[in-house]
Amino acid sequence: MSSPAQFSPSPDQRLADMAQSAAAWEGLLGFLLERLGQAPASDEWQLLEAHFQGGRLEDFLAIANCHLVSGAHAPVGSLRQGWELLGLDRFVAVLLAAEMLSWCRNSAELSGAENFWAHWLGCALVSQAFAQRLGLAGEQAFAAGLVHDLGQMANARLLNGHYAEVVAQARNQANSLDQSEHTAMGFTHCDSGALLARQWNTPAALVRVIEAHHQAEFNADGDELTAVVSVADQLCRLCGLGYGFYEARQVDMTEEAAWQMLAQRCPALRSFDLARFTFEISEYAAEARKLAGIASTEE
Repeated sequence: MSSPAQFSPSPDQRLADMAQSAAAWEGLLGFLLERLGQAPASDEWQLLEAHFQGGRLEDFLAIANCHLVSGAHAPVGSLRQGWELLGLDRFVAVLLAAEMLSWCRNSAELSGAENFWAHWLGCALVSQAFAQRLGLAGEQAFAAGLVHDLGQMANARLLNGHYAEVVAQARNQANSLDQSEHTAMGFTHCDSGALLARQWNTPAALVRVIEAHHQAEFNADGDELTAVVSVADQLCRLCGLGYGFYEARQVDMTEEAAWQMLAQRCPALRSFDLARFTFEISEYAAEARKLAGIASTEE
């Protein structure tokens, strides 16, 4: 396993180097992150239609026609039909999901990257459902859950193969990935993801989720969206929709800081049936794995 010294000269410098490298990587991923919540301009349709062809278009259509992602509607057969039927926010989020899946399928930097994508989509679905049960905005929660681990893509893409060794360490030790990242690199995907998201002008609410979804404390004035995604992320991993490996961790969700903050702010959580909701996550997990094209169980 790589030692922290291989990430020298320092975590701050490494993040600064990643920021410079990210400018060349941005491509359509940064374009879509910046446009979450914004309609594509008329001259941008040509860019989207030229990019989303072949396998990318097939992924877009598969995700767009998943009933858990888009609800009941007429079948989506093209990008423009997706725009018309899904609505702005969901349309851009599905484009983003398809672009992220394409990166995972073609990633030379991270073996088994499709497992990561299944977690990201699963977290989006669980975040949406959880937010709606609490009377919060499900659409924003879906987008936040989808991009919460953006830093994992950044680490894999920009750390020249080192990140695969960090993931291997987490797998071999049955450790949480963020803890292995911090031990090996001095920073986590929350740090690199927030840096990248800011550089790509991602909406501020989503930057907060990316940066703080693993934070240990949520005070009474904390951010509800970040807390929702924090709970959803942990529920997915506890229910077997993690990164393709076992994490030796025991969590009482009702004792977690994010849960307790939401219980103070959202009366609906006081009577929330966590056991039933955990059971429902199995459907989200199965659909996410199906779309990613991976097996139905983790190691």
